[in-house]
Amino acid sequence: MIIKDSLKDAFLSVDKNTPLIVTTSLILLLIIVGFYLILISFAGLMVLQAGIDFTYPIDFYERLLSDKEMQRNLLRTSITAFAFFLIYILFVSLLLQFIMAASCGMIARGLESRNYRFRLKELFSEGRRLFIPVQVFAFFITISMLMGLVFLSVYYFTAEKSVDLLTALYPATGSISYAFTGLLTITILFFLITGILSISFYGLGILSFKNTTVLKSIDEAVSFIVKRPSAFWFSAFLAGGYSVFSFLTLFCIALFMEIISFGPYFEALISQVMLTTAQSAYGFLLTASMFSYYRRCHRSVPEFSDRIT
Repeated sequence: MIIKDSLKDAFLSVDKNTPLIVTTSLILLLIIVGFYLILISFAGLMVLQAGIDFTYPIDFYERLLSDKEMQRNLLRTSITAFAFFLIYILFVSLLLQFIMAASCGMIARGLESRNYRFRLKELFSEGRRLFIPVQVFAFFITISMLMGLVFLSVYYFTAEKSVDLLTALYPATGSISYAFTGLLTITILFFLITGILSISFYGLGILSFKNTTVLKSIDEAVSFIVKRPSAFWFSAFLAGGYSVFSFLTLFCIALFMEIISFGPYFEALISQVMLTTAQSAYGFLLTASMFSYYRRCHRSVPEFSDRIT
């Protein structure tokens, strides 16, 4: 019953935040277009500086080896391009984290208030409120993921060596041992990724609903999942649904482009618009579903936030 109500709440929250979904999709598209524009601009600048004639590429290579001034110009342009890309990636990372923080806050508002309506002022207010906590939260989750992958790599290496030794002693067990090791590795990887995904989204929900610290939100998210295993399987179901939804979206876009031809460049742009919009909508739905699930399970908790009416 809670799962059904959570999904219902999530659809209502997404409907209330439709302008935010559209805005997020447009920003993501602008980021992608901006990346390609920067790449094309610097590539074109390097071509002009080098005076490349694509009809006789051998002449260019001979000039590049002998012309010191051309080498310096291309080196300066390459360093400038690299620095510009680093700045652009840093700016995009901060922008995406702000959007994520603001989105979490707005989803929480949509779930807490029946009379909620999207307002740009509230969007920036939630972004400022959760920007730093989300950054710290993302840092801890990234470290956890890296530590988990290191542990999994060490385990797989150790298990592979053990299986090799076992196979050398008992050749008949070789195929079964390798199959068991591979299956166990996949199982651990599944629980690692899904577990961190669950902690991430429930933790973000706790941050959005409550005035708490990042470490407390992570600790409470872990405690919530341990005490209520259905929360973990609900997040696994939503993650699986996201994968299936993305695959079906790509299939439908490819089918649509086969039926109606717009030319290669317009097809790429239209495909990116459709895919980004669909994935943004489902991403909001996934987040709102997990936020709502946590909220419905903790309605009776005295410290639960009632700051939005």
